[in-house]
Amino acid sequence: MSEWFPGATLFSASRPAIVQDRAVVFGAPSTTLVVSLVVLLASALPRAHAEASDALDDARALMAAGDFDQAAEKAREVIAVTPDRGVAHLVLGLAYFRVGRYPEALVAFSAARTSAMPASPGPVAFNEGSALFALGRYGEAQKSFEQAARIAPNLVFLATVNAAEAALAAGDFAVAKQHATAAKALATTPDLQEVMGDLVERVDREAVQARIRTREARREQARAALAEDRLAAAVAIYEDLLLDPSPPALTDTERNVLEHGFGLALLRQNRFDAAIQHFAQAAALDARDGDSLYMQGIACFRAGAWTKARTLFRRALRREVDEETADTARGFLDRLSFGARRGGAGASFGLSGGAGYDSNVIQGADSRPETITADQVGSAGAFFATGSAHVGYQWLVRKTGFMAGDYDVDQLAYPDSDHQDYSLQDHNLRLRGEWSPLSLAHFGLMGGEELQFSGLSGFRAFQNILNAEPSIAFDELPYTSTILRLRLQEKVALDHNYDYYTGSRVDVRLGQRMRLGALRGELAFRHRRERIGTRTATLLQVGTSQSFKFRKRKPTDPVDAASYVYVAPYSYDSNAVLAALEVGLGRWRLSADAAAEILNFRGDSMVYFVVPTMSIDRLYESQNRRDLHLSGSLALAARLDTHMDLVLRYDVTDNRSTLVLDVDDRNYLKHVVTFTVEADW
Repeated sequence: MSEWFPGATLFSASRPAIVQDRAVVFGAPSTTLVVSLVVLLASALPRAHAEASDALDDARALMAAGDFDQAAEKAREVIAVTPDRGVAHLVLGLAYFRVGRYPEALVAFSAARTSAMPASPGPVAFNEGSALFALGRYGEAQKSFEQAARIAPNLVFLATVNAAEAALAAGDFAVAKQHATAAKALATTPDLQEVMGDLVERVDREAVQARIRTREARREQARAALAEDRLAAAVAIYEDLLLDPSPPALTDTERNVLEHGFGLALLRQNRFDAAIQHFAQAAALDARDGDSLYMQGIACFRAGAWTKARTLFRRALRREVDEETADTARGFLDRLSFGARRGGAGASFGLSGGAGYDSNVIQGADSRPETITADQVGSAGAFFATGSAHVGYQWLVRKTGFMAGDYDVDQLAYPDSDHQDYSLQDHNLRLRGEWSPLSLAHFGLMGGEELQFSGLSGFRAFQNILNAEPSIAFDELPYTSTILRLRLQEKVALDHNYDYYTGSRVDVRLGQRMRLGALRGELAFRHRRERIGTRTATLLQVGTSQSFKFRKRKPTDPVDAASYVYVAPYSYDSNAVLAALEVGLGRWRLSADAAAEILNFRGDSMVYFVVPTMSIDRLYESQNRRDLHLSGSLALAARLDTHMDLVLRYDVTDNRSTLVLDVDDRNYLKHVVTFTVEADW
């Protein structure tokens, strides 16, 4: 360099790096190294005009003295006289550069290159690179430095160093590493080699930091995509981050976070199997990570893998999770059991209203299990209206207990005058509790009181029932549960006309419940011991001997009229098989129930013919009664919104009995169609 430009000085854009007579002094290696070449040699420039040469020498001297504004003025004077001299433009550009006027410097360097008498292309390209770097145009600066290295052998080392710095500033770490390595090979002294080695390390270090920043930015993009429900974008980002082989390798902590986020995105896409896999990988990377186990449990729960879900929720509770997550995990464990806790805690409200048609009003009602033919008035069928309300509150007691209080009121109303008396209003107050000490075993107890009223215009108290119901259930599998229930009832008729309803009932029921995905079902056996009274009805025969029927005695009938006294015992023992099935299909829910019950009545049903005036009282008919009671229902419910359903229900009852008497025939068929609107909160 001293051959071309003795006394030449080079300057860094950010700090001085002075090259003088081949002696290079660098500042701290962590400071950006960009060198600008200043040419101050008059002898190397062609001298067409002495005045111009003298003026340009003056500009160089002013530059050396640090008076850059005056140097620029002198350079402009030369350019005004000889505008085609590239070296004058080069000196002007250098003066501009030293005072930070980088755009003007870049214009002057361009003129130095394109003038009729252009300046040396190597220094011009080098200085253009310096100006471009100062302007933040790192990619263009890199190309200028690479050009200077190709065409100016004496600038190869410095231009290569600066090309590395420009590429590093542009974020092109591969190219920066290539140039820094090349500069290290060009270094001619141990000191320079050490400095270039530091540059190579800095390139590597900044490349790593940049990749880390990029990863963090991409992870934030994935989080934002999740928050904005752009699930496909989130999945793509997480997948790219996890598959990126670039160093540095992901730490276990970083991979745990990414696997968890990937699982969340997949879960929200309902890709349960893939979500389960990534949550499992996240949990395996951190022995304290309970959140990933919890989310894996949710994915299994939604996929119908309840056995695995239950195990995962329990494992999550043994790891580090916050209290809200722990409560939710315990809630899922409750839901995965058949126990009462699965309903959760808090208040519940319900309302319903509807209407329907009953083809055989007097038969088959649960509250009035027995009527006789003579009870029939008018047509057998009638329209009815129904309504109900429910209010309740549930408590979760510690981690294993449950308590609830409920109140229900139901109204069944037959508005026609023939059947008003069969209208029924039922008030039911219950207190329930359950204890699940082993999670899979549930011990329950229910107590309550039921108060019934009958009629509409003749509204009156009908019956009071006290209930007690202990139970025990075992969840032997996540899909099945066995429950044994004992129900005890004490009934008291509140209307003396119906004293024969007073008594007791004992039910023992053994059931097997199952659920699989959207399917729910139960198969049960029930034994019933009904001990209530015997009905005695005095009937009169009306009509001819060829066509007659029986009716109840009226107060206006003669006391000495011939009558029939019907004695019907209502106590019985029965055994029943019951089945229920329900399936959810999106907003639709289909349910079906069926039961078959054999009833053996205690004592014979007898009819006596009585004529008081003739002292006649003899047995007319006698029959031992045994019934096969078949019933079934089918219901279709449509969910209108979160709280409201429309329900269409059909019930059928077919009672087949050995009791066939002139006054009573216990064989009957009953159809009921009901349409209701139900709301719950």
